[in-house]
This record gives sequence, C-alpha cells and structure tokens, in this order.
Amino acid sequence: MQFTNVMKIMGAKRFNDVVDGTRYDNTKLFAEVKLNDKTGNAIGFAASEFEWGTSENFSQISNLKFPFMAECEMEMVTNGKVSKTVIHSLRPVTAQPAQAAAAPVKGA
Repeated sequence: MQFTNVMKIMGAKRFNDVVDGTRYDNTKLFAEVKLNDKTGNAIGFAASEFEWGTSENFSQISNLKFPFMAECEMEMVTNGKVSKTVIHSLRPVTAQPAQAAAAPVKGA
C-alpha cells in the first residue's frame, strides 16, 4: 500500500559499512509522530525511524536546516509477521508564510 504524507523530518543518519561479513548501506530518517493518547498514559509527539534507501540519499538533505517539512512517498510493507513503513522519496516543502493576525475587534 503506497501513499503520500507530509511529515516533519527531525533528523537523519546514514550507515555504509560491513559488519560481521554483511554489507549495510542505508539512510534512516526520524520523523515526528503523534503518541497514542487513547489510554491517557501518553501525550504529545515522538520521533519514529523510517528507512529511506541507501546512504547516498543522505547527501540530498544534509545541507538542509532541521527540522523541515517534507512530502514523503511511503509504502507499508511486511515480511508476513512484522509490518513497517518505508519512505521511497521525499521532497522538502517550503514553509507557508504565517497568516497575518486579524485586527482586534473594538467594542462599541
């Protein structure tokens, strides 16, 4: 299942090395995600980790100021037991200018 979502990207890290004979080459993004407040035991937001391709992707965003908003093309995938959401692509979005505050209403 593929979908597009605008997310606040809080951070990123890359890894490209061999560990115990296995090559690892990836970029992970950390995005703001709302905590589940249904039980009353949590409130607010946390950063969740999402896979985003190889370590080469890191250079596409390393010069940006964090955090930033991005339109992300995502997909939910599974191995049959565990599901996860991966990011296929992202496009930083320009911050929308803040709307001017309305003039206060004067009493009669």
